[in-house]
Amino acid sequence: DSILYRSLIEHKDKHREYLGSALVLKLIAGTATYLITVLFAFYLVPHEDISHWLIWIISFTYIVNAFNIITFEFQAHVDQKIVSIISMFVLAILSALKLVVVFANQGIIYFAFILVLESILYVVTYIYFRRKYFPIWQWRPDVSIMKKLLASSWPLLLSGSFTVIYTRVDQIIIKNILDNASVGIYDSAV
Repeated sequence: DSILYRSLIEHKDKHREYLGSALVLKLIAGTATYLITVLFAFYLVPHEDISHWLIWIISFTYIVNAFNIITFEFQAHVDQKIVSIISMFVLAILSALKLVVVFANQGIIYFAFILVLESILYVVTYIYFRRKYFPIWQWRPDVSIMKKLLASSWPLLLSGSFTVIYTRVDQIIIKNILDNASVGIYDSAV
């Protein structure tokens, strides 16, 4: 993300190409991550365990979150006000939904769906409010820009991936040694 943001500032005339290229890369990475996560869940988590279904549902956000690069267009145009308004709008809606789930005494599966809904709401509102620039379908992926973005960002990708793996492996070990409640406490602390 930081590489894309820097590139948008440096190459103001190629916003469509950079955003299109980054979107394609993020969609590919999000889809691959989703598939890998689902495969691991399929083979490592018991099917009768609710964790199995939570992983399947929440992992879908990997794909949807690819569209969050739209925020960089707002930031590159120094238009952070719209991003803040969207964040407050989505936060208000989701907080109300979470309260409804709690007061209706529903299960954790509903919270998983709310997390997915959060990603979708952000994407839909970003696309709606960004129409004052150029439409998303005018983004043009460029293979040379994709290579440039990947070449510039591979150290960040590598360190970020290992950080996620490092923190998640601890959670898997804690779940297998202790219980789900201990994983929740650990995750909150991390």
